[in-house]
Amino acid sequence: MRIFFVVLTITLFTSVVAHEGHDDTPPPSLPTLSLAPRVVTHSADLELVGLVKDGQLVIYLDVFATNEPITNAKIEVESGNFKALAQSTKTGYYLLPAEPLLTPGKHELVFTIETPSLSDLLLGDIEISSHTSHSSAVVVGKTQPLIALWQLVTTGTWQNLRHSPTALYWALAMTLFLLLIVLLVRYIGKSKRSQPPLPQSTSATTLPVLLLTALLFSVTSTVSWAHEGETHQEEVAKPSASLPPAAGATGSIFNDAPSRLADGTVWVPKPVQHLWGIRTQSAKTTQVAASVELNGHIIPDPNYSGRVQAPLAGWIELVPPGLPNLGEKVEKGQTLVYLNLITSSVDRTNLQVEWANLSGQMDILNKSIERLKKLGNNAVRKELDEAETELKSLQSRRTVITGNLSTKLPLKAPITGVIATSQAFPGQVVEARDTLFEIVNPDKFWVEALVYDLALAEQLGKAQAVTASHQTLSLTFIGRPYQLREHALPIQFRIEPPLPLLSAAQPVKVLVQTKPQVQGILLPQAAVLKGNQNDSIIWVHDQAEHFKPVQGRVQVIDGSQVVVLTGLKDGDRVVVQGATLLSQIR
Repeated sequence: MRIFFVVLTITLFTSVVAHEGHDDTPPPSLPTLSLAPRVVTHSADLELVGLVKDGQLVIYLDVFATNEPITNAKIEVESGNFKALAQSTKTGYYLLPAEPLLTPGKHELVFTIETPSLSDLLLGDIEISSHTSHSSAVVVGKTQPLIALWQLVTTGTWQNLRHSPTALYWALAMTLFLLLIVLLVRYIGKSKRSQPPLPQSTSATTLPVLLLTALLFSVTSTVSWAHEGETHQEEVAKPSASLPPAAGATGSIFNDAPSRLADGTVWVPKPVQHLWGIRTQSAKTTQVAASVELNGHIIPDPNYSGRVQAPLAGWIELVPPGLPNLGEKVEKGQTLVYLNLITSSVDRTNLQVEWANLSGQMDILNKSIERLKKLGNNAVRKELDEAETELKSLQSRRTVITGNLSTKLPLKAPITGVIATSQAFPGQVVEARDTLFEIVNPDKFWVEALVYDLALAEQLGKAQAVTASHQTLSLTFIGRPYQLREHALPIQFRIEPPLPLLSAAQPVKVLVQTKPQVQGILLPQAAVLKGNQNDSIIWVHDQAEHFKPVQGRVQVIDGSQVVVLTGLKDGDRVVVQGATLLSQIR
C-alpha cells in the first residue's frame, strides 16, 4: 500500500510539471509580439492594413510610394454575403463593425477604394483563430485557473475549463488530492484496528504527512514551474527572427508595439507609423553632377565694407553721445570719435612761430589793401589784386596751422553699415594706421574657399555653403586669383539673398558641383544615417509593417541632397522622414 502511494505521488508530480505543451528544452529566442488579426494588401498606388480590434475592423490606407495616409477615401468591404462601408475618423483611419468576420477561420476580403484622384480594387484575407473569437472568456494571469475552478464549483459548467488547460490540470490535481485524503483516512483507521502500535519514528501519522507534503510540493511545483511568466493560452503566431509577422497572425492581447528583430530589421505597426509620420520615397537611378567639399569662411564684400584707422598718433576723445556699439548702424560721413594729435614741444613751438609770422604778414597786407582802396581810381588795380590774393593764401596757411595747434581730428565712417569690430576706448593712445573700427554691410557677404587641386579649379560649377548650424547658402562664383596662398588657390563666391545671420570669418563647408557626373539614387540628407562604424545606413520599407537597414556608399551633392552609389535598387521605398526613430527601436 505504501508503494502505491509513493508511485501515485511521483506520477502526479511528473504529470503536473511536464504536462502537454512543455518540455525540458528552453524556448527559442524570438521577439515577444502579440499581434491582432490583420490583413495586408497593396497595389501599385495604395497600401492597406486592416486590424481586428474590439469587434471592429480598423483600416489604415496609405499611398504606396510615400507611405502618406489617405483620409478622404471611400472604402467598401465585402466578404461573402457581408458588405459594408467603412467610416472615416478624424485621426486618419477607418472603422468598420466586424462581427461577421469574428467567426474562426479564413475570410477573403474585397476592398473597393475610391479617392479624389483614383479608384482601385484590393484583395486580401484575414484569419481569425478560435482563441480570438473566444477572447472574452480568457482571463490572463495566474488567477485564471482559480477563476475557472470557482466557476466550475458555483455554476457547474466546464466551458472555461475548455479554454484554460491549466485550470483543467488544477481540477485533476484537486480531484486526486481529495481521493488521497479518503484513502489515507481509511488506511489510518484500518492500521489502528489491525496492527500493534508502531514506534514513534514509524508511526501511522508519518506516512500521511509525507504523502501530503509530496502532494503539496507537486501542486506548488505546478504553479511555480508551469505558470511562471505563462498564460497557457493558445500559441499565437509570432514573427520569425528574420521576417515580419504573417498577415494572418493572431493573438488575444492586442498591444502591437515596435520591435527590433534578431537580424537588425524592425517591425513597426501601421498605427505607430502614422503617429511617427514615417514617409518614404521610391528609389530611382539618375545621373547627377559629382561634387567636392571645400573648407571656406565668410568674408565681407569689399565694396560694402570699410575700416576707420588713425592717420596720425594721438589719443581718443569721445563725441556725444559716446562710442558706437557693436552692431549699431552708422551712416557714411558720421563722426565716430575725435583723435587728439600728439606733437612734440619743438614742433608745437615751430608751429606757433609760423602762425605768428603769418598773422604779422596778414596784418601788413590788410593795411596795404585799405590804403589802396582809399586812393580809389588813382590806385593801381594790379597791386590791389595781388595784395588780396596773397592775403587769402596767408589765411589758408594759418587755418591749417591753427588746426594742427588744436590737434583735434574727427574720424568719420567711410560707408553706411554696422559696426563689426571696435578697438577704440576713451583716452586710448593710438599709433598711425591703427584700426579703430570695422564697418560691414550685413546684406553683402562673400565666401572664400581654398582649393588644393589646381585642375579642380577648372571644373567648378554650381556651389552651396553649409554653416555649422546646417543653414544652406546659395553661392555664385565670382572668380579666383592666379597666385597661391599657403599652397592653396583661394576662390570666392557671392552669397545670394536672402542671407541668414552671418558673421565675418565664420567657417563654412562649401559643396561645389563639378562637370563630371555620377550615376546613383538621389535622396535628401535626412534619409542617410551614420552607423556605429561611421558607415552610411539607409532604411528601406520592404513590407507594410517591416523596415530593414541597408548599408550604402554615399556622396554629398549639396547642402540638402546626397546620391547613393551602392546598396539600393530602383523601386526601393526609402525612408526619408522618421529614419532616426527607426534606428532608436530596441
